[in-house]
Amino acid sequence: MTRIGFVGGGNIARTHAEALAPLDAELVAVADIDPAARDHFEREWDVRTYDDHARMLENESLDAALIGVPNDQHAECAVDVLDRGVHALVEKPLAHTLEDARRIADAAAESAATAMVGLTMVFKPTVQSTRSRIVDGEFGDVHDVDLRYVRRRGIPQLGSWFTDRSRSGGGALIDCGVHLLAVALYALGWPEIDEVSASTRAAFGTKAEYTYLDMWGGDPLPEPTFTVEDSARALIHTADGASIHLDCAWASNRETETWMQLLGDQQGVTLDVHEEDATIYGDDRGELTDTELHAPETNVFRAEWRYFLDVLAGERDHEINTIEHGLAIQRLIDAIYRSADDGGVEPDSAP
Repeated sequence: MTRIGFVGGGNIARTHAEALAPLDAELVAVADIDPAARDHFEREWDVRTYDDHARMLENESLDAALIGVPNDQHAECAVDVLDRGVHALVEKPLAHTLEDARRIADAAAESAATAMVGLTMVFKPTVQSTRSRIVDGEFGDVHDVDLRYVRRRGIPQLGSWFTDRSRSGGGALIDCGVHLLAVALYALGWPEIDEVSASTRAAFGTKAEYTYLDMWGGDPLPEPTFTVEDSARALIHTADGASIHLDCAWASNRETETWMQLLGDQQGVTLDVHEEDATIYGDDRGELTDTELHAPETNVFRAEWRYFLDVLAGERDHEINTIEHGLAIQRLIDAIYRSADDGGVEPDSAP
């Protein structure tokens, strides 16, 4: 049985623990500086806990580790794990900066261990089906992809690391937009990016009268720091001629939306990454057709772990959410932020 350790014991770690529970793996230890997080895992999961991940790595015989800490700590923790030959599942995004993402990629290249980035939405059955249909040529020439990840009011805890760019690397784009960028690039087969044009805005998080409803990150902190964007828009051109339009926001005066619309010259598809169904739009012998796809309800975190455990067991090749894919996403996010600051840019293509 694969022995797992968690570096980080916050909300996302609890989601991963639930996902792992029925699989052929054992959560044996959790490291977190927060006593409340350690207490939770001791009580609910009966595991050993540590206030320092280095001590956990020294004292436990681990096969794999989840890196589920704030973005600015990803590189330090992932490198420490990989340097010890422990397999690493790094939560999205790969890091808070492109420089740190490269540090992880370099450590993974030098390690005998396998590394993966946690872009969970790729494991939605509708996303998998879309990719398969593209490979089979059912959509024809895919020329346009629209991405929308919008919350009406959903800024993670104001004043936490989420809203401090020095720790998070950014706001709505790197937190939410990353999911749909990964879904789109996966569906398209990870094409090269030619050009990016983008804009970002902080219209809500900077306001003292922000209408807070609720958010899993917690209530706003007093006099919160907000140095990130709460919305981002980008136009991305791929080397093979497709255009990707991204619209993401933590807060906006419109309805909540979390979907991808992918258009080819033979068929198109619309899918919601938080739903199980999708619709394919096409034609048949001169008549327009709408085909509904109904997928079984899927725990994407469990699907992610099942895939990773199969890779570690040698039962399948590692082809999904590799560190190279995580680095490609990080380069694109970096290009979007640079474009928003400086105008249209070409993404840094250096490995």
